[in-house]
Parts: sequence; structure tokens; C-alpha cells
Amino acid sequence: MKKLTMSRARQLIERELGIKAKELTTPESMNRNPEFPWYELHAGSQTITVSTSGYGSNTKGSELINLSVTHDNSLSYISEYFYTDTLEYCDEYTQKRKYEVLCEKMGISDNDPKYKRLGAEASDAIFRHYHQPKQHSQYKPLALTAGTLLHINNNAAIYNTYSKFFDFNPHFQAFASQFVSGELPPRGTTFKYVGYGKHEKTSDAIFVLQDIKTGHVYLYNAAGCEKDIIILNDAETHSNSTDLKSRLKEASRDTDGKSDHGYRKHHSDLML
Repeated sequence: MKKLTMSRARQLIERELGIKAKELTTPESMNRNPEFPWYELHAGSQTITVSTSGYGSNTKGSELINLSVTHDNSLSYISEYFYTDTLEYCDEYTQKRKYEVLCEKMGISDNDPKYKRLGAEASDAIFRHYHQPKQHSQYKPLALTAGTLLHINNNAAIYNTYSKFFDFNPHFQAFASQFVSGELPPRGTTFKYVGYGKHEKTSDAIFVLQDIKTGHVYLYNAAGCEKDIIILNDAETHSNSTDLKSRLKEASRDTDGKSDHGYRKHHSDLML
């Protein structure tokens, strides 16, 4: 498990809050346990902290990073949580903790159905991330450029009921209202490639595609289906129709098998 170092804490603050964190400190009173480091930054009337927190009864190997903002004139704070190894946003645990704080304020019982559901979802997400073998898609983020036009020859790989994708991939939330549920696109539809996210359970690459005529948005399970994707033009090079499989191999060499899944910025609720 990667330790939360000062440089990684700075990286997280700069990525999520958009501010420089050169004045980050390590308060002695908060750093008595080297396994759970604590970093602090004072920015105007706010205090920003980045710390490591355990999860569950067996915390070893399942730690999370807590990024919090506290206003000096208030006892309340806002926190978001990230996986320690990748700095990827952990939406399930963040939502669970937000509702847990609300329950404490409102006197809502631990037996509340929503509280139980959020707790179970958080546990499942953390377990999958740290303890289940990763199923990496062969698709690389450089394989396609946003705006590329393409055809899909395999409608069976299109998800038409997976609206939860937009909750798990909040950076595509703006396209949720155009998502077509319960329908498949007509054969021969020309799509514009918007980007890709990942399936919450399998981590398969899911392409976000938009019909250039209707504006409707579709989700395509790209894993292993490169033969069914026909590129009409490339948004950067304006190349003619080409074989995506060869482009994927080239992208794989360029990226050394690495993906930016864990580093794509989500829409943070932490406001300064």
C-alpha cells in the first residue's frame, strides 16, 4: 500500500481544489502514528487537511485518504475520500460518510435502510478496489480522441439500462439527461466519441457515444469489441476510416499499459 507522503498530499490538493499547497505542514500533535500521516494547510479562513484513515475492523490494506475543508468560523467540515494506492475518488464511501453525519445530526437510527444500503455499497466498492483482481480493459485513453466519428457493428454490446454509470463516473454527469434508456440505436448510426469511463463492478472500459443527429447518448462496452468499431474520421488527424485494433496496439506502446482512471478529476463538492 502506498503511503500518504507530503508530495502526494500536495498533488491531491492541487488536483481537487486547484490551489498550490507549498505551505503544507505536518502538525506534531496529529502525527503520532506514522502509519496514519496528517497534513495541514491554512488558506485564508479555511483549514485543509489530508490524512489517512482506516476502514472496517481490519484496516490494514484498506486505508482511505480523507481530504477535508473546515471553515475557521464553523465547527462543520466537508470531507471527500480517495483510495490510497491510486488517489482515485471513492464516491461510495464519501456518500456513506455524508449520510452518516446527517444521521448523527438528525438522530436517525443505524437501522435506517438508506444508511445500511450506503454502508454495504461502500464496503463492496472498497473490497473490490483493494482485494479483487483488476480486470483491465485493453482500451487505452489515447486510442480515440474526443470528437472522433465512428460506427458500431455490434448493438449487443450497448448498455441501454445502465443509468447508474453516470453516478459512478460523475465527470460524464452532463450527458446523463441525453442517455437513452431501454432502446438501441438504429443500425448505421454515426456516433461522436465523447470519452470513456469504467464499469463499477468489472472495470471494463465503457465508451460514451453521442448520436450526431439526435444528440442521444449511448453506452458501449468496449472490452474485446475492437473489431466492431469502425472509425470514420479522427478528431485530431482527420484520417480516413481505419482499423481501431492497430491504433489500440500503438496506444498501448505509448502508455506502457497505464490508464488515467484513478487520476481523472471528479466534480468535487469541496469549495474554497
